[in-house]
Amino acid sequence: MNNCFRLVAFFFLVLCSGKTMASIRVFPSQDISGSQFHAIAQDKRGFVWIGTDYGLNKFDGYHFQKFFTSKTDSMTIDDNDISSIYCDGDGRLWVGTNHGLSLYNPETDNFTRKKFPDGLTHRVEQTYQDSHGNIWVATAGGGLYCIPKGKGEMRVIQGLTEQDWFLYRMMETNDGRLLVASFEGSYFIYTIENLKLKKIERRKTDYGPVVTFFKLKDKQILAICSKGILKFDASTGNLTDAGAMELYFCRIYDGSTLVRDFVPGIKGGQGVLYDRVNDKCYFSRNGGITSAAGLVGPPAGTPTYP
Repeated sequence: MNNCFRLVAFFFLVLCSGKTMASIRVFPSQDISGSQFHAIAQDKRGFVWIGTDYGLNKFDGYHFQKFFTSKTDSMTIDDNDISSIYCDGDGRLWVGTNHGLSLYNPETDNFTRKKFPDGLTHRVEQTYQDSHGNIWVATAGGGLYCIPKGKGEMRVIQGLTEQDWFLYRMMETNDGRLLVASFEGSYFIYTIENLKLKKIERRKTDYGPVVTFFKLKDKQILAICSKGILKFDASTGNLTDAGAMELYFCRIYDGSTLVRDFVPGIKGGQGVLYDRVNDKCYFSRNGGITSAAGLVGPPAGTPTYP
Protein backbone atom coordinates (compact mmCIF):
# COMPACT_ATOMS: atom_id res chain seq x y z
CA MET A 1 0.00 0.00 0.00
CA ASN A 2 2.88 2.37 0.78
CA ASN A 3 4.22 1.70 -2.71
CA CYS A 4 0.90 2.81 -4.23
CA PHE A 5 0.77 5.99 -2.17
CA ARG A 6 4.34 6.90 -3.04
CA LEU A 7 4.09 6.28 -6.78
CA VAL A 8 0.78 8.08 -7.27
CA ALA A 9 1.96 11.05 -5.27
CA PHE A 10 5.22 11.11 -7.21
CA PHE A 11 3.61 11.08 -10.62
CA PHE A 12 1.33 14.01 -9.97
CA LEU A 13 4.28 15.92 -8.66
CA VAL A 14 6.03 15.25 -11.98
CA LEU A 15 3.01 16.40 -14.00
CA CYS A 16 2.90 19.64 -12.05
CA SER A 17 6.62 20.33 -12.28
CA GLY A 18 7.49 23.62 -13.90
CA LYS A 19 9.47 26.66 -12.90
CA THR A 20 8.74 25.77 -9.27
CA MET A 21 7.76 22.52 -7.66
CA ALA A 22 4.02 22.18 -6.99
CA SER A 23 2.38 20.58 -3.99
CA ILE A 24 1.81 16.84 -3.89
CA ARG A 25 -1.70 15.40 -4.08
CA VAL A 26 -2.05 11.94 -2.60
CA PHE A 27 -4.75 9.48 -3.67
CA PRO A 28 -5.74 6.42 -1.63
CA SER A 29 -4.44 3.16 -3.03
CA GLN A 30 -7.95 1.70 -3.16
CA ASP A 31 -8.84 4.24 -5.85
CA ILE A 32 -6.56 2.36 -8.25
CA SER A 33 -6.72 -1.27 -9.34
CA GLY A 34 -3.75 -3.46 -8.58
CA SER A 35 -0.97 -3.21 -6.05
CA GLN A 36 2.03 -2.89 -8.38
CA PHE A 37 2.59 -0.08 -10.87
CA HIS A 38 4.11 -1.23 -14.18
CA ALA A 39 3.62 1.80 -16.44
CA ILE A 40 2.37 5.40 -16.36
CA ALA A 41 1.76 7.73 -19.31
CA GLN A 42 -0.16 10.86 -20.22
CA ASP A 43 -2.05 11.03 -23.51
CA LYS A 44 -2.48 14.00 -25.82
CA ARG A 45 -5.78 14.95 -24.21
CA GLY A 46 -4.24 15.18 -20.77
CA PHE A 47 -5.57 11.96 -19.29
CA VAL A 48 -3.17 10.02 -17.10
CA TRP A 49 -3.03 6.25 -17.61
CA ILE A 50 -1.67 3.90 -14.95
CA GLY A 51 -1.00 0.25 -15.72
CA THR A 52 -0.86 -2.18 -12.82
CA ASP A 53 -0.61 -5.89 -12.19
CA TYR A 54 -4.41 -5.97 -12.14
CA GLY A 55 -6.05 -3.58 -14.55
CA LEU A 56 -5.65 -0.27 -16.35
CA ASN A 57 -6.59 3.07 -14.77
CA LYS A 58 -7.52 6.36 -16.46
CA PHE A 59 -7.34 9.57 -14.42
CA ASP A 60 -9.08 12.80 -15.46
CA GLY A 61 -7.71 14.95 -12.66
CA TYR A 62 -10.47 14.08 -10.22
CA HIS A 63 -11.51 10.45 -10.61
CA PHE A 64 -10.07 7.11 -11.71
CA GLN A 65 -11.79 4.95 -14.31
CA LYS A 66 -10.79 1.28 -14.30
CA PHE A 67 -10.51 -1.03 -17.33
CA PHE A 68 -10.34 -4.82 -17.17
CA THR A 69 -10.29 -7.65 -19.65
CA SER A 70 -13.44 -9.66 -20.35
CA LYS A 71 -13.79 -13.03 -22.02
CA THR A 72 -17.21 -12.00 -23.36
CA ASP A 73 -16.18 -8.57 -24.70
CA SER A 74 -13.50 -8.40 -27.40
CA MET A 75 -13.38 -4.59 -27.09
CA THR A 76 -11.57 -4.79 -23.75
CA ILE A 77 -7.84 -4.98 -23.02
CA ASP A 78 -6.13 -8.32 -23.71
CA ASP A 79 -5.12 -9.00 -20.14
CA ASN A 80 -5.26 -7.37 -16.71
CA ASP A 81 -1.48 -7.48 -16.22
CA ILE A 82 -0.34 -4.25 -17.90
CA SER A 83 3.28 -4.26 -19.06
CA SER A 84 3.57 -0.99 -21.02
CA ILE A 85 1.67 2.15 -22.05
CA TYR A 86 2.70 4.34 -24.98
CA CYS A 87 1.22 7.47 -26.56
CA ASP A 88 2.57 7.87 -30.10
CA GLY A 89 3.12 11.03 -32.11
CA ASP A 90 -0.34 10.74 -33.64
CA GLY A 91 -1.99 10.78 -30.23
CA ARG A 92 -2.90 7.09 -30.20
CA LEU A 93 -2.61 5.18 -26.94
CA TRP A 94 -1.13 1.68 -27.04
CA VAL A 95 -1.49 -0.65 -24.06
CA GLY A 96 0.81 -3.65 -23.81
CA THR A 97 -0.21 -6.53 -21.59
CA ASN A 98 1.05 -9.93 -20.55
CA HIS A 99 -0.91 -11.44 -23.45
CA GLY A 100 -0.99 -8.87 -26.23
CA LEU A 101 -1.41 -5.30 -27.45
CA SER A 102 -4.52 -3.12 -27.41
CA LEU A 103 -5.25 0.24 -29.06
CA TYR A 104 -7.49 2.66 -27.21
CA ASN A 105 -10.53 4.09 -29.02
CA PRO A 106 -11.24 7.50 -27.43
CA GLU A 107 -14.55 7.98 -29.28
CA THR A 108 -16.07 4.82 -27.81
CA ASP A 109 -13.90 4.51 -24.69
CA ASN A 110 -12.94 0.93 -25.48
CA PHE A 111 -10.08 -0.99 -27.08
CA THR A 112 -9.16 -2.79 -30.29
CA ARG A 113 -7.05 -5.87 -29.75
CA LYS A 114 -4.16 -6.23 -32.18
CA LYS A 115 -3.60 -9.84 -33.17
CA PHE A 116 -0.14 -11.29 -33.70
CA PRO A 117 0.29 -12.86 -37.15
CA ASP A 118 1.46 -16.18 -35.71
CA GLY A 119 -1.81 -16.55 -33.81
CA LEU A 120 -0.03 -16.62 -30.46
CA THR A 121 -0.14 -14.19 -27.56
CA HIS A 122 3.01 -12.49 -26.35
CA ARG A 123 3.93 -10.19 -23.49
CA VAL A 124 4.48 -6.71 -24.95
CA GLU A 125 7.45 -5.04 -23.28
CA GLN A 126 7.46 -1.85 -25.37
CA THR A 127 5.63 -0.13 -28.22
CA TYR A 128 7.54 2.50 -30.17
CA GLN A 129 6.85 4.78 -33.15
CA ASP A 130 9.73 5.57 -35.51
CA SER A 131 10.25 8.73 -37.55
CA HIS A 132 8.31 7.20 -40.48
CA GLY A 133 5.21 6.56 -38.40
CA ASN A 134 5.66 2.79 -38.13
CA ILE A 135 4.76 1.18 -34.81
CA TRP A 136 7.28 -1.33 -33.47
CA VAL A 137 6.36 -3.94 -30.86
CA ALA A 138 9.03 -5.61 -28.70
CA THR A 139 7.91 -8.80 -27.00
CA ALA A 140 9.19 -11.25 -24.41
CA GLY A 141 9.51 -14.52 -26.28
CA GLY A 142 8.01 -13.55 -29.61
CA GLY A 143 10.64 -11.27 -31.09
CA LEU A 144 9.92 -8.05 -33.00
CA TYR A 145 6.75 -6.99 -34.80
CA CYS A 146 5.68 -3.94 -36.76
CA ILE A 147 2.43 -2.20 -37.66
CA PRO A 148 3.28 -0.18 -40.79
CA LYS A 149 2.08 3.39 -41.00
CA GLY A 150 -1.47 3.54 -42.31
CA LYS A 151 -1.99 -0.19 -41.79
CA GLY A 152 -3.86 -2.02 -39.07
CA GLU A 153 -2.34 -5.48 -39.16
CA MET A 154 0.76 -6.51 -37.28
CA ARG A 155 3.66 -8.05 -39.18
CA VAL A 156 6.49 -10.17 -37.82
CA ILE A 157 10.06 -9.20 -38.66
CA GLN A 158 11.65 -12.22 -40.31
CA GLY A 159 15.28 -13.24 -39.97
CA LEU A 160 15.60 -13.07 -36.20
CA THR A 161 17.06 -15.94 -34.16
CA GLU A 162 16.41 -17.13 -30.61
CA GLN A 163 18.81 -14.42 -29.42
CA ASP A 164 16.32 -11.82 -30.59
CA TRP A 165 13.13 -13.31 -29.18
CA PHE A 166 13.26 -11.73 -25.71
CA LEU A 167 13.35 -7.99 -26.38
CA TYR A 168 12.91 -5.27 -23.81
CA ARG A 169 13.59 -1.69 -25.00
CA MET A 170 13.89 0.10 -28.37
CA MET A 171 14.87 3.45 -29.81
CA GLU A 172 15.49 4.67 -33.36
CA THR A 173 19.00 5.96 -33.97
CA ASN A 174 19.60 9.25 -35.73
CA ASP A 175 20.50 7.42 -38.95
CA GLY A 176 17.29 5.35 -38.97
CA ARG A 177 18.49 2.09 -37.47
CA LEU A 178 16.70 0.41 -34.58
CA LEU A 179 18.57 0.09 -31.29
CA VAL A 180 17.09 -2.83 -29.33
CA ALA A 181 17.97 -4.18 -25.89
CA SER A 182 17.34 -7.69 -24.60
CA PHE A 183 16.85 -8.93 -21.05
CA GLU A 184 20.24 -10.50 -20.40
CA GLY A 185 22.45 -7.49 -21.16
CA SER A 186 22.86 -7.78 -24.93
CA TYR A 187 21.78 -5.10 -27.36
CA PHE A 188 21.20 -5.25 -31.09
CA ILE A 189 21.34 -2.74 -33.93
CA TYR A 190 18.85 -3.63 -36.65
CA THR A 191 19.07 -2.19 -40.15
CA ILE A 192 15.58 -2.57 -41.58
CA GLU A 193 14.50 -1.52 -45.05
CA ASN A 194 10.90 -1.79 -46.27
CA LEU A 195 10.13 -3.72 -43.08
CA LYS A 196 12.74 -6.34 -44.00
CA LEU A 197 15.76 -7.07 -41.84
CA LYS A 198 18.94 -6.32 -43.78
CA LYS A 199 21.60 -6.42 -41.08
CA ILE A 200 22.00 -7.32 -37.41
CA GLU A 201 24.83 -6.07 -35.20
CA ARG A 202 24.95 -7.84 -31.84
CA ARG A 203 26.78 -6.30 -28.90
CA LYS A 204 27.00 -6.80 -25.15
CA THR A 205 27.62 -4.36 -22.33
CA ASP A 206 29.42 -4.92 -19.04
CA TYR A 207 27.03 -2.52 -17.33
CA GLY A 208 24.16 -4.99 -17.06
CA PRO A 209 20.81 -5.02 -18.88
CA VAL A 210 19.49 -1.81 -20.45
CA VAL A 211 16.59 -0.48 -18.38
CA THR A 212 15.63 2.16 -20.93
CA PHE A 213 16.98 4.37 -23.69
CA PHE A 214 16.86 8.13 -23.25
CA LYS A 215 17.35 10.72 -26.01
CA LEU A 216 18.49 14.20 -25.06
CA LYS A 217 17.57 17.39 -26.89
CA ASP A 218 20.83 17.25 -28.86
CA LYS A 219 19.77 13.74 -30.05
CA GLN A 220 22.44 12.05 -27.99
CA ILE A 221 21.14 8.61 -26.98
CA LEU A 222 21.78 7.41 -23.46
CA ALA A 223 21.33 3.82 -22.31
CA ILE A 224 20.31 3.62 -18.67
CA CYS A 225 21.68 0.27 -17.51
CA SER A 226 21.41 -1.60 -14.23
CA LYS A 227 25.02 -0.70 -13.36
CA GLY A 228 25.52 2.67 -14.99
CA ILE A 229 24.71 5.13 -17.75
CA LEU A 230 26.14 4.72 -21.25
CA LYS A 231 26.05 6.82 -24.40
CA PHE A 232 25.56 5.45 -27.89
CA ASP A 233 28.28 6.02 -30.47
CA ALA A 234 26.57 5.84 -33.86
CA SER A 235 29.86 5.58 -35.77
CA THR A 236 30.98 2.42 -33.97
CA GLY A 237 27.68 1.11 -32.63
CA ASN A 238 29.20 0.86 -29.16
CA LEU A 239 27.77 1.93 -25.83
CA THR A 240 30.45 3.73 -23.83
CA ASP A 241 30.58 5.25 -20.36
CA ALA A 242 28.65 8.52 -20.33
CA GLY A 243 30.75 10.02 -17.57
CA ALA A 244 29.88 11.37 -14.16
CA MET A 245 26.23 10.53 -13.60
CA GLU A 246 24.82 9.02 -10.48
CA LEU A 247 21.44 7.41 -9.94
CA TYR A 248 20.53 5.66 -6.74
CA PHE A 249 17.62 3.19 -6.74
CA CYS A 250 15.60 5.42 -9.01
CA ARG A 251 12.98 5.06 -11.68
CA ILE A 252 13.63 6.84 -14.97
CA TYR A 253 10.88 9.19 -16.16
CA ASP A 254 11.33 10.09 -19.84
CA GLY A 255 8.44 12.53 -20.21
CA SER A 256 5.74 10.04 -21.08
CA THR A 257 6.52 6.72 -19.47
CA LEU A 258 7.63 5.73 -16.00
CA VAL A 259 9.99 2.80 -16.28
CA ARG A 260 9.39 0.31 -13.51
CA ASP A 261 12.91 -1.02 -13.08
CA PHE A 262 15.31 0.10 -10.39
CA VAL A 263 18.75 1.39 -11.32
CA PRO A 264 21.25 0.88 -8.49
CA GLY A 265 23.92 3.53 -8.18
CA ILE A 266 27.49 3.19 -6.98
CA LYS A 267 27.05 5.46 -3.98
CA GLY A 268 24.31 5.68 -1.38
CA GLY A 269 22.12 8.68 -0.72
CA GLN A 270 20.04 10.75 -3.10
CA GLY A 271 20.94 10.39 -6.76
CA VAL A 272 20.71 13.29 -9.20
CA LEU A 273 20.98 13.45 -12.99
CA TYR A 274 21.17 16.91 -14.55
CA ASP A 275 20.37 17.30 -18.26
CA ARG A 276 22.27 20.45 -19.22
CA VAL A 277 20.70 20.59 -22.71
CA ASN A 278 17.12 20.68 -21.46
CA ASP A 279 17.95 22.40 -18.15
CA LYS A 280 16.16 19.68 -16.23
CA CYS A 281 17.06 17.73 -13.12
CA TYR A 282 16.04 14.19 -12.29
CA PHE A 283 16.50 13.24 -8.67
CA SER A 284 15.53 10.15 -6.74
CA ARG A 285 14.14 9.58 -3.28
CA ASN A 286 13.17 6.19 -1.84
CA GLY A 287 12.47 4.41 -5.11
CA GLY A 288 10.88 7.27 -7.06
CA ILE A 289 12.34 9.91 -9.32
CA THR A 290 11.15 13.50 -9.63
CA SER A 291 11.64 15.80 -12.61
CA ALA A 292 12.15 19.53 -12.07
CA ALA A 293 12.34 21.76 -15.14
CA GLY A 294 13.35 25.39 -15.47
CA LEU A 295 16.07 25.31 -12.85
CA VAL A 296 18.87 27.83 -12.98
CA GLY A 297 21.65 25.31 -13.09
CA PRO A 298 21.88 22.06 -11.14
CA PRO A 299 22.04 21.80 -7.35
CA ALA A 300 25.50 22.01 -5.86
CA GLY A 301 27.54 18.89 -6.46
CA THR A 302 25.19 17.45 -9.08
CA PRO A 303 26.81 15.22 -11.76
CA THR A 304 26.11 16.72 -15.18
CA TYR A 305 25.85 15.63 -18.80
CA PRO A 306 27.36 16.35 -21.19
